[in-house]
Amino acid sequence: MTTLRLFINYFAPSAGVQTDGAHINFYLYNSATNDWKNPSHAPPVYSSAKVPVKPGGRREEFSIDLPLAQLWLSLAGQVRVSPGGQPTIFVAEPPDLLYPDADAFDFGPPWIALKDLTPGAGLSGNLWHINGPYTRVPDGSLYWQNNNRSLLGTWALKQVAGSGSAPMPPGGLSVSSDD
Repeated sequence: MTTLRLFINYFAPSAGVQTDGAHINFYLYNSATNDWKNPSHAPPVYSSAKVPVKPGGRREEFSIDLPLAQLWLSLAGQVRVSPGGQPTIFVAEPPDLLYPDADAFDFGPPWIALKDLTPGAGLSGNLWHINGPYTRVPDGSLYWQNNNRSLLGTWALKQVAGSGSAPMPPGGLSVSSDD
């Protein structure tokens, strides 16, 4: 049994930009290779419900009874800029890599390999805007010299030492959350 902790840090929108309904979904795939762009890849072994996010941090902890060597994480989020209109879509990008927005939009969120995850070690990356209105709008301040409006937050995943204490449901996964 492996317990993983997913951290989401969702950045606040720019002043004057009202957003509502921000949420993420994350998925785990069991595959020998990164089958992300294959339209007939196996379905995920886990699909989360919509997890509401608001500016700041959120933690999701889950235990899984599958080897990490063939597990892949993907994460997508959406927020609607008020009032109504087209949603803003964002995805978790793998550490040290940024896929073209069109690929992430066409094939879904990129898959992130969990094979190198060890107890106490973690992976991290960015939540990246791929489609829709921007929620972080440059205002001419010096802040924007070092920050990209497409960067909507960060994610991190850590393997927690020991095993989860919750009994496992069918499918080998249990999930808990803490905002």
